[in-house]
Amino acid sequence: MHLFYLPGKNLGEVYRTGEVLQELPADEAGHLRVMRLKAGERLRLTDGLGNFAEAILEDPGPKKFTVRITAITPEDPCSFRLIMAVAPTKNIARFEWFIEKATEFGVDEIVPVWCEHSERTKLRTDRLQKVAVAAMKQSL
Repeated sequence: MHLFYLPGKNLGEVYRTGEVLQELPADEAGHLRVMRLKAGERLRLTDGLGNFAEAILEDPGPKKFTVRITAITPEDPCSFRLIMAVAPTKNIARFEWFIEKATEFGVDEIVPVWCEHSERTKLRTDRLQKVAVAAMKQSL
């Protein structure tokens, strides 16, 4: 079953309040369009907060996709949190690789740290967020 990311919403709260119809963001809708999923097909959603939802594709419209949430399965919380602090490398591809692998291993939080001899002073957090989301979806 395919996994899609619904950012900015706590799926547990959404389901409890009865908001079972949700519109997927544009980038996730693009993935659905490429996969050619049809109305009535099942898929999974995650909010990145440890909640997973079973959903059915309701409206595969040309510009937006609407899904109906049928069930919520919260992930069992860990007894610990893993936070990594790392200085961004000069080569941004290495830092993106680190973000990807750390996310796949289950690191809860990655904190960039600038040190006295750091050569990179700016990060594109939007790009790093996309890398982390792709790794999260791939590794479930």
